[in-house]
Amino acid sequence: MPKDHISDFVTRFKNRKKSTLVLYNTKKIKQILKVLRDSRLMDYTIIDENLKFLTLSIKSTSIKSIEVMSKQSRHEYKSYNDLLTDPRLKQTISFYILTTSELGWVTSTEALNNKIGGKVILWVKLFID
Repeated sequence: MPKDHISDFVTRFKNRKKSTLVLYNTKKIKQILKVLRDSRLMDYTIIDENLKFLTLSIKSTSIKSIEVMSKQSRHEYKSYNDLLTDPRLKQTISFYILTTSELGWVTSTEALNNKIGGKVILWVKLFID
């Protein structure tokens, strides 16, 4: 069992062959999936859920790549001003998934709208339509 479930989620998402994805059933993973669903970037249904694993059927996704920003040994925080001037957000169609003390798990767009910062968990790059 991996210690870092978020890195495991990213690896499994990148290596998926079909539309089925098996993930560890943790609160962090469920929060990430909720943010992706609420942002309308990934549509999925839960096929099977037990204490250890969560099996998803991905109907559609507009995610090109995902990268872990904060790891167990290195945490990355961004303030509101850092998000405003971040070159990654300006150069490509992408966003961060952050965890904040005020709003919980949000995208960088929501954080900018609420003028807050937080711990950066993931960087998500989207397909260009």
